[in-house]
Amino acid sequence: MTRRRASLPPLTDAEEAEIQAGIAQDSDNPEITMEQFARMRPAAEALPPTLYAALTRRPPHPFPAPRGPGARRRPT
Repeated sequence: MTRRRASLPPLTDAEEAEIQAGIAQDSDNPEITMEQFARMRPAAEALPPTLYAALTRRPPHPFPAPRGPGARRRPT
């Protein structure tokens, strides 16, 4: 079964202008410049290997597969 995403109505020009004005007023979080974007490096290059491995490790499955002889699978 596929999940459907809720569709949002498109923003009006007035709503977009209001959002952009709010972004411009936030001095603690300015928009990134093209120069800053060009200097970015992939996380695998910028972070220590152990930290990168910890951040990219897949979380354990909520229902681990049964192991051992006679192990049964959960019904679906």
